[in-house]
Amino acid sequence: ACQEKEATLEKMRIGVDKGHSDDVYHLCYNPVTDHAIAGGKKFLRFFGLKDGDLSEHESKIWAKKGVFGKKGVLQDIMCVAFGPDGITYGGTADGHIYRFAEQTMDLAVAAHDNGKVTALWFNPKREVLISSGDDGFLKMWDPSRWSSSREAPLKAIDLNKWVSPD
Repeated sequence: ACQEKEATLEKMRIGVDKGHSDDVYHLCYNPVTDHAIAGGKKFLRFFGLKDGDLSEHESKIWAKKGVFGKKGVLQDIMCVAFGPDGITYGGTADGHIYRFAEQTMDLAVAAHDNGKVTALWFNPKREVLISSGDDGFLKMWDPSRWSSSREAPLKAIDLNKWVSPD
């Protein structure tokens, strides 16, 4: 029965490509760009399917590292969210939200002081990005208006008011 299962899985597999040897914190699918994105300890990696005729020994999957460039710091990417335009937003260990157009980071917004960005979610109906952080805040952002690293959230909710020190 085990050999039958392995044969079935082999037929279902599209391809194999190198992942990452460090800790992976999340794996998400971007339906707009048709890419899978993995993030974790000092990396963000994009995966997709190759077009065209390939040899039987060539993987159908491509993998590209997220490029942090001069605008960001190579660091842990704790979470991701996707805008309706396919833009990838990554929450970092130092409290920034990195914006990736394609696989290249083009803006770093200081989002949460004194800690990491713990979660991101993009609301497609309101076209706002919601973030949470170790600082105890939930913040609502309008990324369509972002132009610098010092953007103000549309709204911030301090959850520390409802949490006891215990």
